[in-house]
Amino acid sequence: MWNEQSVYVMNSLSCDVSEHTHEREVRRQYASVHDTMQLRQQCQALINNSRVITAFTTVLKREYLVAMMNDVARLTSAQVIQKSACSRSQFEENTRRQSIAERPDESLHQLTITNEIAALKRRSRLSSQAAPYVIGKIRFKFSRKPEASDTRRPLVTAR
Repeated sequence: MWNEQSVYVMNSLSCDVSEHTHEREVRRQYASVHDTMQLRQQCQALINNSRVITAFTTVLKREYLVAMMNDVARLTSAQVIQKSACSRSQFEENTRRQSIAERPDESLHQLTITNEIAALKRRSRLSSQAAPYVIGKIRFKFSRKPEASDTRRPLVTAR
């Protein structure tokens, strides 16, 4: 029943099908290889980008740290200046206290007068007219020199 022509057609069809299948397989493999190459390129680009990003973030971190250190240094110097300005009067008082400890009783008595006058001027902010009268009263109050038998020390007001 099969004639030669039908066998030839069947053979050619089977060859076409097999060639078509082979071609499809080759294309799939080529696409796979191509996808793999693209994937490799994309991965390499990501790696390069991540290196760039890492370098950039490292630079940013470094700049941020430097800026933060500068801010801390600026704040520290401002605090030191502020503390030194605030503590200048305290430093003067401490110096006076130290000198009181080193001086004998007579100079201690005179220093107490000086401290009392300075404290009174600071506290009451005396006008220039009333100050001499009050200062004279203080000097009169402290004009009695301590006796040798007097063991009490006059109080030093440091405010």
